[in-house]
Amino acid sequence: KNGSLPRPITILYIPLLPNAKFRDPDFDPETADFCGTFNDQWTTEQINLLADLASFNLTQEVSRIRDALKVAYKRKRAHRLYEEGLERSRGKMAKGGDLQAWFIEYQDLDRTDGRVVIMPEGFEKLCDALEFNLEEIEPMVLLWKLNGVELATIEFEGWESGMRAMNVKDIKGLKAAILSTVQEFENDPVLFKTFYRKVFDYLRPEQQRSVSAEDAVAVLPVVTGNSWVFEKFVKYLQANSDSIKVISRDQWQSLLELSKALSPDLSNYSNEDAWPAMFDGFVDWAKNTKPEAAK
Repeated sequence: KNGSLPRPITILYIPLLPNAKFRDPDFDPETADFCGTFNDQWTTEQINLLADLASFNLTQEVSRIRDALKVAYKRKRAHRLYEEGLERSRGKMAKGGDLQAWFIEYQDLDRTDGRVVIMPEGFEKLCDALEFNLEEIEPMVLLWKLNGVELATIEFEGWESGMRAMNVKDIKGLKAAILSTVQEFENDPVLFKTFYRKVFDYLRPEQQRSVSAEDAVAVLPVVTGNSWVFEKFVKYLQANSDSIKVISRDQWQSLLELSKALSPDLSNYSNEDAWPAMFDGFVDWAKNTKPEAAK
């Protein structure tokens, strides 16, 4: 209600099962006659046996119970901070902004590792609030301006420094700042180059030096618009998907320079130039491919 999160409960279930480490390892409450539903006469020995098994099973799970309680506590605390953040944000956003309260609206509150982060689900929620289409350039620019650490993932430190650098205090201001940056790309090639190079890092899996050709095919049209060189290159990757699996950082960065240098008829490209070898194949393919096939 009013933006509040549901309040989940934690249930610890410790079944009354036989235990090989119990003093009577053969005792099974499910098969013992006196544990039947219709038995209403118990001896003291039977009662103690059943109670001792339950107690023994409980002591065997102490560490797991402790871990579950820690998780429940952290979740409850995160929810409390979220509710408090909403209250602060309602009053403070209009008075200069409360970046922490704002961040909490999109934060992954179910984490138990202490990491304060917006994950893909929260990032998508933020894009929805900004009315950004995930298949267009604005979400990627948003990630870049908020110092995203990986695709659709933003830590609070990056969020805070990014918001302050843009002098943003509310959702309206954030949207305006991102749209303004996209417009700046048209007149500031250096700014776009910085952004374009960072996109490679967002796509690159951890501890890998390259991005998959599949990811490049999906993202290049989003970040490069209607550039004919990028459009043909994407078609080239699709046509050669069996042989081209990855794109290196050098190829990614050089492709931007190629898009600026290459003439529409490809006549100014030379295999003797210092382009990545992949581009030789790309240009040969483009020259020998009918226009309608390359579309």
